[in-house]
Amino acid sequence: MPLWTQNQMKWEKPEWVAFLATFCILMLYPIINGFPFIGNDTWRYASGRIAGTTNVASPVLGCVMWPVLEIGGLWGFVVVQTAAAAFALTFFSNVVFKRHFVYTFYFAILAAGIGMYSGLLMSDIWALIGLICLFSISIGYRYLIIAVLLAFSYSVHYGNFPIYTATAALFLPFANYKVKYIVTVFLCILGGAVLIIAANFLGGEIRFGPPAGSFVFPASRVLHDMPEVIDRKCQDDPEFKFCEIKAEIHKWSKSADYQKLTWQGSQLLDIDVASEEFNDLSREVVFYSIKHFFVENTLAVIRNTFRLVSVYRISNGFLPFWAESWPVQGLKKYFPDDVDNYEKTWQAKSRLKRVLNISEKPLTMIFWLSAIACLVYIGLNWKARHEDEIFKASVFGVIAVFVNAFFTSNISGVYGRFHARIGFILIFPGLIILTKLTDSLLKGKMVSHKDRKMSGR
Repeated sequence: MPLWTQNQMKWEKPEWVAFLATFCILMLYPIINGFPFIGNDTWRYASGRIAGTTNVASPVLGCVMWPVLEIGGLWGFVVVQTAAAAFALTFFSNVVFKRHFVYTFYFAILAAGIGMYSGLLMSDIWALIGLICLFSISIGYRYLIIAVLLAFSYSVHYGNFPIYTATAALFLPFANYKVKYIVTVFLCILGGAVLIIAANFLGGEIRFGPPAGSFVFPASRVLHDMPEVIDRKCQDDPEFKFCEIKAEIHKWSKSADYQKLTWQGSQLLDIDVASEEFNDLSREVVFYSIKHFFVENTLAVIRNTFRLVSVYRISNGFLPFWAESWPVQGLKKYFPDDVDNYEKTWQAKSRLKRVLNISEKPLTMIFWLSAIACLVYIGLNWKARHEDEIFKASVFGVIAVFVNAFFTSNISGVYGRFHARIGFILIFPGLIILTKLTDSLLKGKMVSHKDRKMSGR
């Protein structure tokens, strides 16, 4: 049997209708806002500059979106990634689940708030696209286009490498055609790495790794969670550079922002955050904390993982940025003609934030109902684990959500956006299970009612 599925993908009128409907639903979010959503790191993803500079967070996405931005501007960026998301979602619903649970599928899209992330000028939606492709491959849908999308999703953000790879490894016992699954995932990892190296090469350097360095973000998270690390480090090594901002580190530990060291610390120390020096200092902090604060580190890792999973905070990251903020300054620098358009949006006028804050409790409830439904279904249907796709989707969703929370919360910090952007992967199978349960209960009541009527005669 060949590595790639040879039979033609079933993509007919129902799939085109579902694709267009899904695309329109996702596009409603930025359209209602009046402009694509911007975030703190928007201009490190959407500046349109081709790799090789410290400004670019995703060299691959920068290269791919550069001509899109030249032709269609910021709306072009959103349209392209929304189309990719709509394709992956339609494939998941109509091909993997064979056009079943259509209404549940659309409700899950709304409940998960996917349009927020497809409409955001960053790489967040690709985390979900990649997970959908990974699951599809794991159960035997090894179409070349799905593998290419997974490889691309690997490449658009460095953090996707540990998340996808750990999820793939943990799901291996439930995968179909395990050898082909392993080979396919390996090729996608390799493809993602090649894309990153190639994109950086276009920018004038051969590099695999984030511009800011591999240890900068976890060091900031460690010092936020455990400011006592810097106290002991400075006792052992008073000349350590971060000791100059020890007082500030203690203040930052009380903030909800885990990355104060990354941005403010580098400015106070007058060291480029993307420099080898700052990365070396950060590495020293991380290894020192593991050596001398192992128990505290372990407890922080567990605490952060469950804190991120516990609340479905779709509002995180969609702040009403003021005129002098970095995101708006980036807008003025790269797309000055769009500044007025942004200032008229729901996001800029704080309406969006208010609406999203109201939505958090019901969305968290939907997420946890889905999670509980998946866990119960896994327990009750263990014997059918090899042939039940709902069972497999439930297992995959649980694994993906916790793996994602483990890595993102302990590398960057407990930011709700990192959890909510992939919530659909667990919400959809959970709602399928709840829908099936509701149908069974209703049918049972109808049968019981008919029996009573018959006995009454």
